[in-house]
Amino acid sequence: MKTTLFLLVIALLALPQSACRKRNDAAKPAPANAAPEPLDLPKLNAKIREFTEAFGKPPATLQEMVDKKFIPSLPQPPAGRTLHYDPKAAQAQLQ
Repeated sequence: MKTTLFLLVIALLALPQSACRKRNDAAKPAPANAAPEPLDLPKLNAKIREFTEAFGKPPATLQEMVDKKFIPSLPQPPAGRTLHYDPKAAQAQLQ
């Protein structure tokens, strides 16, 4: 009788712990590609300088900075403008 009562108490104590566990639902998929951030030209040129200091040379392309995780994505220029990068001058400009 004592053994049965003991097992019943243990089972009742264990039941709420197993019932209250957070369910591990399927992971939500990440967005395919995050939208590019708007262009902040001074910030981008500062990142180009940081890249140059870190690697001893300016990036050949802005995509190289994305590939090496210096910037999250290529910045989006304002409508009607294009972003031009000059690797020799290590500077980005709007045209």
